[in-house]
Amino acid sequence: LVAGLAGWAATRAPQDEAPAELAALTSAPEELAAPLEPPPSIPVAPAPALALLDGSIATLHDGARLELRAQTQAEIRIEQLSGRVHYEVRPGLPRRFVVEAGTVDVTVVGTAFWVTHEPDAVRVTVEHGRVRVARDGETTAAMLGAGDELRLESSATTATTTEIARVEPVRSGGRSRSKLRAPTLPEPVATASIDTLLQQADEAMLRGDRAAAAEALRAVLRDFGDDPRAYGSAFQLGKLERARGRHRAAAQAFLTAARKSPLGALTEDARADAAIELSEAGDAAAAREAGEDYLAQYPSGAHRSRIERMLAQLR
Repeated sequence: LVAGLAGWAATRAPQDEAPAELAALTSAPEELAAPLEPPPSIPVAPAPALALLDGSIATLHDGARLELRAQTQAEIRIEQLSGRVHYEVRPGLPRRFVVEAGTVDVTVVGTAFWVTHEPDAVRVTVEHGRVRVARDGETTAAMLGAGDELRLESSATTATTTEIARVEPVRSGGRSRSKLRAPTLPEPVATASIDTLLQQADEAMLRGDRAAAAEALRAVLRDFGDDPRAYGSAFQLGKLERARGRHRAAAQAFLTAARKSPLGALTEDARADAAIELSEAGDAAAAREAGEDYLAQYPSGAHRSRIERMLAQLR
C-alpha cells in the first residue's frame, strides 16, 4: 500500500506543478511588448497598416514613414517622419498615446484623426474624439475636437524655435480657433450630458432656430463621438446644414454619419447626400469620387438615378 501511494504521488507531481506555471504565465509584465531594437521604419507601400498591441491602428499614405519609439502599458509613442497617416486609437485604456511629427506632439486618449507631416508644416485633422496638439517643450497647446483641423508651420529653421509657430485654423467645426490655449487634460469646463444636448437640439428645431440646433448636434459629435446616438446626430446635422445652405458642412456631417456606422440604416442616404452636397459646394472632384463610391457600394441603390445625373453634369 505504501509503495502504491508513493507511485501515485510521483505520477501526480507534474500535474500539481501546472498551477504555478499558469500563474507565472498570467502574471504579465508591465510592458505590452518590449520596444523593438532598433525601432524600424515602416517600409513605403500603398497604405500599409501598423497594428499596435493596444488595438489601435495606424494606416500610412503618401509614402509615410513611422518609427515605433515605445509600446508599453503606460505609453505608446510613434515618431512620424513624413507623409500622411490615419490613426484609429482605441479608447478607454490607461496609457498615453503620442505621435511626434517634427517638433509637434499630438497626444490622444481615444479618437480617429489624421497627421500630415509636410516639408514646412504639420497638419492635424480630427474625425472624432479629442486630441491635444503642442510644440516640444512648450506650455501652450491646442485642444481639437471632431471636425477640427489645425496647421502648424515649421519653425525649425528659424531663430524662434522656442515659440509656438503661427496657427492657421483650416476647419474648426463651425467655430474659429485663432490661437492656442493652455493645455488642460481634461478641460476644466462643465460638459453638458448628451441627453441635455439632444434635448437642446430638439427644442431649437421646434422654435425654428436651426443654428442653435446645429451647434447642439456638433457638441454631441465633439464630446460624445463614441456614443451610438452620435450616428443619428451626424445625419441630422447634415440635414440641418443643408437646409441652411451650408453645403460643405452638410457633406462633412453626412460623411461622418457614414463613417460611424458603415452598415447603418441611414448610411446609404448619407453617402448619396454627401455626394450631392459636395457638388452643390462646387467641389467637383470630391463629389465625383463620392458619387462613384456610392454607385460601387449600392449598384441598385435608391439614389442611383440621382447620383448618375449628378455625375453626368460633372463631366
